[in-house]
Parts: sequence; C-alpha cells; structure tokens
Amino acid sequence: MAIKDQVLTILERSRKAELNFIANLTEEQKADPGTYENWAAKDNIAHANYWEDVRGARIVAFLVGEELHPLPQGEQANSECYERFAFSSWEEVQALAEEAHKQIVEADRWMDKEVLSGPSTEREDRKLRDEIVGIA
Repeated sequence: MAIKDQVLTILERSRKAELNFIANLTEEQKADPGTYENWAAKDNIAHANYWEDVRGARIVAFLVGEELHPLPQGEQANSECYERFAFSSWEEVQALAEEAHKQIVEADRWMDKEVLSGPSTEREDRKLRDEIVGIA
C-alpha cells in the first residue's frame, strides 16, 4: 500500500473510532460538563480535534509556502483549548472534528509521496506523515 493510502487509512480509522466512541456515550456522559481538572468526554474530543485542526492548518500553510507560526505549547495550549470549547455544544465540537478531519485528509491528498516522506513542519528529525497522523 502506498504511503498516501496508509496515511489516509490511519486518518479514516481514527475518525471512525472517534465516532464510535461518541455513539457509545450515554446521555449522562454527553451531558457531563466536566471541569478543567477533570475533563468530560466532550472536552477530550474537542482537545483531540483542536490539535488535529492546528496540525492541519499548519500543514496547509507549509504546502502553500506561508510562514509557520510557533505551535501552542503545554499547559497554556491546553487551557486555551479548554476555555474555547468548555461551553460549546456537542454539535459545535463535532463540526470542529469534521472540519479538522476534512482539512487534514485534503492536505494528504495534495501531497506527493516525497513531500509526505519529507521533514515535518515541527522538526527535521520527524517525517511529515508522522505529523499528519499525530505520531510524536
């Protein structure tokens, strides 16, 4: 299987697993507001997709030759993400997830295998394909 197809397979399986996780939540779990110290299911889904959105936007900027801004870091990034989505509805979080997934899938489709196998936007000892699928 070609590298582009492998990346797309990983992205699709990840999205399906996320949708399956959400589908199996109880109404009580979906209604749990969570706190910053104890994130609820919605907070965790928002967090994962916030980072997919950040990675996707960064990769698109890289592909079109735009300046890459530093990535959000550590606790500050987590705090900003939590504050951004803490009072969002499930529908808003799922819309973010769908757009983030679409963006990163489209970015993968734009690339040839040399770019995909080249250095990531974060550091040269990491492959872009690993950045796309969120491998540390």
